[in-house]
Amino acid sequence: MKGISTIIAAIMLTVITIGLVATAYLYFSSIVQVGPVVSIAAAYCIYDSNTGRYNLTVTLRNDGTTQFSLDQLTWLMDGKRIDVGDDNCTSNVTAAGNTTTCVIFESESGVHNFVVIGPRNQAGGPVTC
Repeated sequence: MKGISTIIAAIMLTVITIGLVATAYLYFSSIVQVGPVVSIAAAYCIYDSNTGRYNLTVTLRNDGTTQFSLDQLTWLMDGKRIDVGDDNCTSNVTAAGNTTTCVIFESESGVHNFVVIGPRNQAGGPVTC
């Protein structure tokens, strides 16, 4: 009986250790995002008195581990795809941990649902102009 207790205790310690390692792996794998991860650092509208319309300014941040370029992004405003050219942004390529600011010209006044779809995720939300 004494020999069986030792074997059962060793099996239980092994199972507990495997469970702790698996829990730690799942926790840390969700924290560290591998690849380019797009997030919106800021989004606001500025009224242009020359055109009588609003310009939406969006600052994107790369929270991932590799760079992304603007041609990898899809831009949506109120469910419709919009074109944001390279000339509208401060940088065409955003390295990991850096930001780029883009201006979308001639937006209508009101609340808009703005979304940026990146290579691995999407970010967005309502913006009031």
